[in-house]
Amino acid sequence: MGSDSDKECFDKSGPKHISEIDWGNEGHRRCITACLVRATYILESDRTKGRQDTPGARAPAWWRSFHLRLHRSPPVRHQPPAPPPHFIVAFRGTKLRVIPDIKDDISIILNLQDTCIRFRKAREHVAELLLEATGISGSGGVVWLAGHSLGASVALDVGRDLVIRRALNLPTFLFNPPHVSLAPVATALAAHVGGGQA
Repeated sequence: MGSDSDKECFDKSGPKHISEIDWGNEGHRRCITACLVRATYILESDRTKGRQDTPGARAPAWWRSFHLRLHRSPPVRHQPPAPPPHFIVAFRGTKLRVIPDIKDDISIILNLQDTCIRFRKAREHVAELLLEATGISGSGGVVWLAGHSLGASVALDVGRDLVIRRALNLPTFLFNPPHVSLAPVATALAAHVGGGQA
């Protein structure tokens, strides 16, 4: 097996079975497009190793060999590292033996989160935290939201409320948010009422 350097060189790792391109041949088209995808990886390797736009660049051979040219390479945007947040507000998911959690789950199914105390309190607390955070940096980037399951719904609700009311989009991380759809229930009910089987 060749080295990584050999794998990037078209002369060593490129296809050997295409001596004359037949654009009507599905196998040729597939092989050429695979080479172009490979070229994108090598283009990045050229960039990171300082070979881009030099005679030592390896990516151009991967398209020039098929009489193609690079139209445009997207610019790589180097951004300074983002500062860590000052606050991460994390919401837990449902605990099955906690009755208010079960009620909140039902409210999600019925799309009545706005009536739940948990959701309202979460919006209020995050709004207060943002006031405190504004004194730190003047922006909402210092507060992140996170949640699992029911907590993901709470985080999503808080984030949505902030976008609507304050045009503020906080970084939000959702883990296993509930995917609620009444479509199967509606289908089963319609089939039952219509005399069919679901």
